[in-house]
Amino acid sequence: MGAHPRVRSDELACYFCRAPFNDFAALAKHVRNDCINNPAPKIYTMEEIKMILDSNIAKQGPITSHTFLKARHINGKSCDAEIIAFRQADSTMPYSDYLLDVKIGKAKFTQGLRERGEDMIRLVKMFGLDTDKWIGKTVSCYKETYHSDSSGKDSLIVRVEPIKK
Repeated sequence: MGAHPRVRSDELACYFCRAPFNDFAALAKHVRNDCINNPAPKIYTMEEIKMILDSNIAKQGPITSHTFLKARHINGKSCDAEIIAFRQADSTMPYSDYLLDVKIGKAKFTQGLRERGEDMIRLVKMFGLDTDKWIGKTVSCYKETYHSDSSGKDSLIVRVEPIKK
């Protein structure tokens, strides 16, 4: 029995946590074991999350800035990266509330995160609200089509997906 003809296997993602999957069997096992059978964690309001994250960030010292992670920095469709820092974005950055520094091989990059963005929600759900404990964790960075411009050319953005280890 094959995959549904209108659904490409590289487009599968969990409804609950948006984790990507290559096949239906792996997705079904994940939903059954990780999303449905696990007790629901405490649900925080966005205000509670912001307050907790901001208090964690206040403890950090100055952090060096790195090149922003772009789709061209990812060889192939995705790659694993190690989290090396998390901090609040500068008020001059209109598109990022927080900054996640990652290391891919020996290169270091920064990924902007929106407070209510999918990436941020997945990171908090997987790693918790204590951002100090995120350091050293592994995430998968992958390319995603954002939109097509007037010429029909796709723009790629980078998404961050936590990896359970």
